[in-house]
Amino acid sequence: MGIVVRDRGRGTFISENARDILSCRIKGSIGFVLPFLDASYAADIMAGATREAAKQGYNLILRDSENDPGKEAQAIKSLVEHGVEGILLFPCTERFYSRTVLKLHLDDYPIVMVGRKYSHLPIPAVEADNYNGAREAAEYLHELGCREFALISPAVSHMSSVEARLNGYRDVCLERGIPAKTVWIETGHPEESSIYWERRDVNALENSIATIQNFLERNPKVDAILTCNDLLAVDALKANARLGRRVPDDISVIGFDDAPFSSQLDPMLTTVRVPRLEMGQAAITVITKLLQGEMPESLSICIPTSLVVRGSTIHSSQEKPILAVSVNAI
Repeated sequence: MGIVVRDRGRGTFISENARDILSCRIKGSIGFVLPFLDASYAADIMAGATREAAKQGYNLILRDSENDPGKEAQAIKSLVEHGVEGILLFPCTERFYSRTVLKLHLDDYPIVMVGRKYSHLPIPAVEADNYNGAREAAEYLHELGCREFALISPAVSHMSSVEARLNGYRDVCLERGIPAKTVWIETGHPEESSIYWERRDVNALENSIATIQNFLERNPKVDAILTCNDLLAVDALKANARLGRRVPDDISVIGFDDAPFSSQLDPMLTTVRVPRLEMGQAAITVITKLLQGEMPESLSICIPTSLVVRGSTIHSSQEKPILAVSVNAI
């Protein structure tokens, strides 16, 4: 367990010093439980929350659940025993609800979900607007002239973020009469969320590329790929490269998240930017209002996404680049 400490002259750091933790308890503290502290997606949310908490006069105590429901429950109980005034929770995947969270809710304990939510529990949740972000991406590809879509998703269930992205893609396809098929990618660890795929092993990576490649061989008319995260988009680029299909000349690819590496690919990846810092900031704003006895106007707070257009998609009227895909180094 550690605590984010801001100290003038020393900067911001994670301390495990008992004196710092005791001081935090006296001044006011908020607990934050995340599935993995070292995943870039979660780290950005944590950074936004840390900055906003400092502005509001709170310290954050961080706990890593390692995406394990049992460890998550232990982390929450430990934070409550420590005396935190409220808890932010980025919940583990593959779960409808948590008994520990349900108990806190019934006890009127201040808790805010971040990143995803339990659809059957009326608890405030801060998420990216995944649905409309996906809609914008699908509409953009259709307006470019793409006419047959592949939707590539991790084979996980009950994840509100992934479900919203797929629903956004699918609704546009239904409304516009676009043929679309979903390609399910096994991670090798079904409990893993798509945003932690930077932890994939070589076998899982190769399986993903091969699955996409096989699908494209069987469906040669597909001219657009929409993925549920940027790492899957990289896999799609590699699969097309193996088939000799040029991106974006022969097929367009769009990712989701705007991960740091997405602008370093060749071609650079068109993707939906998820406002991770803003989500962390909004979560602190919501929980501080709860601590002041105020309820948010809505239990679901969606932070707008934005489409970042780069080189993996191209307008039919634009001049097409000469360079071929080169992603083997990724």
